Amino acid sequence: MDPGQLVVPVAGMVAAAALTFYLVSFQEMSNKSFEDLEEKLAKGTNNVLLNSSLSSKKRREARRISKQQRQQQASKPGSSPPPPDSASSKD
Repeated sequence: MDPGQLVVPVAGMVAAAALTFYLVSFQEMSNKSFEDLEEKLAKGTNNVLLNSSLSSKKRREARRISKQQRQQQASKPGSSPPPPDSASSKD
């Protein structure tokens, strides 16, 4: 056989070996990630997953309270509206 005829089959085998290596590695990483997640959930440390939701609830509650306070101040008889914010009046 000519050495040129061996290049294609050898390159195909190397490509198949590389593809198999990456697929197996990815599968192992995926399994390890799921095992770690299961361990965290079993320990009850899933509170970390709720932080973003909790902080958004806090922000909404703070906005609701400040809005109620502004409405109460505006509804008091004889009270003048707050002065306009100097930063918001600039264009």
